[in-house]
Amino acid sequence: MPRIQQVTMRNFRGAAASSDITFARKPLILIFGENGTGKSTIVDAIDLVCNEGYGTVGERSSTTRKDHLPTIGARPAQVEVQIEFDSGTWTGTLNAAGKAQISPDHLRPAVRVLRRRSLLKLTEDTPGDRYKQLQSLIDVTQVERSETQLKEAAQEVNRRLTDATTTINHVQSLLNDLWDIENRPGTSSVNWAQERTAIDENTLREHIRADQKRLKHLRRLHAAQEHHTHTTQKFQGAQQELDLLETQLRDQGQTLHVDLIHLLELTQAYLTHTQSDQCPTCQQPINLSRLKQDIQERLNDATHLNNLNTRRYAAQHNLDSARHAWTAAQTELIAAQTQAQQTTTTLQEVQDTDSRLFLNQTNLENHRAIRIALDDLSEATASAHHLERTLARLNIMQSTLRQTRLDFTQAIFDQVSAETQRLYQRIHPSEPIGLSGIQLDPNRTASLHQKASFHGHDDIAPQGFYSEAHLDTLGFCFWLAVIKHTTPGAIIVLDDVFTSVDAAHLNRIDQMLLDEATSGTLSQIIVITHYRGWLDKLRYELPEKHVDVHELGTWTLAHGISVRHVIPNTTELRTLSGAPFLDRQAVASKAGVLLEAMLDHLTLAFNLSLPRHPQNKYTLDPLLTAVTKEARTWHTTRPGYPPQPWLPTLDRLKALTFIRNEVGAHFNLTSADITDHDIREFASATLALADLILCPTCGRRTYTRTIARNTLPGTCGGTCKQTHLTPTSPTTVPTPAPAGQ
Repeated sequence: MPRIQQVTMRNFRGAAASSDITFARKPLILIFGENGTGKSTIVDAIDLVCNEGYGTVGERSSTTRKDHLPTIGARPAQVEVQIEFDSGTWTGTLNAAGKAQISPDHLRPAVRVLRRRSLLKLTEDTPGDRYKQLQSLIDVTQVERSETQLKEAAQEVNRRLTDATTTINHVQSLLNDLWDIENRPGTSSVNWAQERTAIDENTLREHIRADQKRLKHLRRLHAAQEHHTHTTQKFQGAQQELDLLETQLRDQGQTLHVDLIHLLELTQAYLTHTQSDQCPTCQQPINLSRLKQDIQERLNDATHLNNLNTRRYAAQHNLDSARHAWTAAQTELIAAQTQAQQTTTTLQEVQDTDSRLFLNQTNLENHRAIRIALDDLSEATASAHHLERTLARLNIMQSTLRQTRLDFTQAIFDQVSAETQRLYQRIHPSEPIGLSGIQLDPNRTASLHQKASFHGHDDIAPQGFYSEAHLDTLGFCFWLAVIKHTTPGAIIVLDDVFTSVDAAHLNRIDQMLLDEATSGTLSQIIVITHYRGWLDKLRYELPEKHVDVHELGTWTLAHGISVRHVIPNTTELRTLSGAPFLDRQAVASKAGVLLEAMLDHLTLAFNLSLPRHPQNKYTLDPLLTAVTKEARTWHTTRPGYPPQPWLPTLDRLKALTFIRNEVGAHFNLTSADITDHDIREFASATLALADLILCPTCGRRTYTRTIARNTLPGTCGGTCKQTHLTPTSPTTVPTPAPAGQ
């Protein structure tokens, strides 16, 4: 599995100019640094290249990438971060806007960065936000998208099914209305409609065409009859009028000539304008008054006869016109009779034919409407049945997919929950707390609930009952379990996540991290911390085979980040004591401090008796006396080696502990009498005790603080379980353990 070997930074945040840190290819890396030494810069550099993340800069609203990722005074284009894995090297740069650009662009090793803020968000966020944090690790977005698409498809099918149902109801209503018009014959409107549409439309059309033709002929015949009757009556009337006038003229005896009438009119005019009583022609006396009366009577008769004659001429003209119209009507009547193939018809016959035509036309129109309605009903019914089946299948598919997603995700969370509880119990053994379960909300798409146990109650929210340290470790164990399950082989970077944890719990975390790092589930764990006790602990007990420790020094703008590799105190003491020119004070002091730390730990681990001290501060003599008294018969056994007794080493140390004060702790003129050989002997005896205490295979102590004096033999606290601490010398040499055990 790939591991980070080197991080090189140029003009990136606190890495002014150029800074780099090289890791040994070990599963557990610890980087210690006090505040302001560049820890966050290293984490952000890894996050930038491996995840295109912007770390603490991206989490703070008052910062911008282009202004705060480059070292102060540098431009984004000057930033370069290079992460070297044993499988390849990736380089990250920034464009003008501060966006990360990573090369090469092929798949990078999986690196997960955990910050304390992330752990707190996981335990304190809402269920929806909690799910979003895990979405990138448990990615079922494609499945959720498929669920949404199935839901939308079901909604569309349901809409179409509603339309089809509406069509069915509308057509059924239309058929019922048509059925009602015909007094609801048959058993149902649909059966009636099917019977009606069984009649051939062509037959109906032939009947309509025949009715239309006959109606046309009958209407012509009827009109010709009416017109013939009318013209006959007019012709007869005109003949009668002419006959009457001719009779009247014959009765008058004659017809006055027009000239006579004119003469009488002139005479009347003359008599009207004269007063003479003599005839203008014969000069004979006349009765003027009588003459005028006679002339008037004669004029009246003449005018009457003239009017009768004029009316006779008009009557003759009317008779001629009537005869002509009657002749035309006679001709039209004969033609209509010939076309209608009958000599006469009645208005009732015309109306009956018209009604029959209207009925056939209505039947044809209804036939079409019924046929279209039946077709629509059949199509809508078939469509509705198909849509119902489709909708049922879609609902089953959506429900199945949703349940599968829930089961799949919940199975992961169940496994994660169990692993979280296992890890949590390693940090908090015998404590009545832990994660009791992680549940997806079945009624929401992306909502995650967490429940914890607290003194027998398994359904509580941890935020309301757990201390800050317990919440921190709970969040860490949960994230670690999630990453182990979802991203096996990942590299985990822990950015100062244990700030609230005390020393006792930190010892358990230290052992748990080492076990997880060496288990093969994860590729590498990189721990960033400002807790010096962790650094000192590892210096006194550092399994060099698995752990690589680095310390960050003072940061300056000119030089950026300073880093050094940290070696175990035992290694450092061996190096110092083996130098040709001995640093007497350094060797004596370091041997004394290392010896005091080992003896102090032994007295605490085995509850050894010590003289009472007000501040629980003990010097080498009482510590060594207490240990020697108890451990005189102890032996350390390793596979393939004879048992190693503790007593000779303890006796050597008892004779040499004065060197610590004389040379390593105080100014004494008498220290000049102590030779370099004596100081080297003191260091050698101290290292010999360390060899008895520490397992050469895993680097852990040959005992744990969970055992007591009466429970020996003890087994090393690491993973190899090959080195043992026994209260007496074994009679036989243990057989070497099988490889890999």
